[in-house]
Amino acid sequence: MPELEYDVLNSLRESTDRKIERLEKRIEDLHLYIGNLNERLNYLNEKIAD
Repeated sequence: MPELEYDVLNSLRESTDRKIERLEKRIEDLHLYIGNLNERLNYLNEKIAD
């Protein structure tokens, strides 16, 4: 494989890896956000029930 082709493929793979890492971070952030919303909802439900 020519060196230029290898460099291009390697660059694309690194770019894809970075995109995957960013998506994984966004998913983690969304899970945390949803967890916080769920806690708040539970708190409000308890207040309403009292």
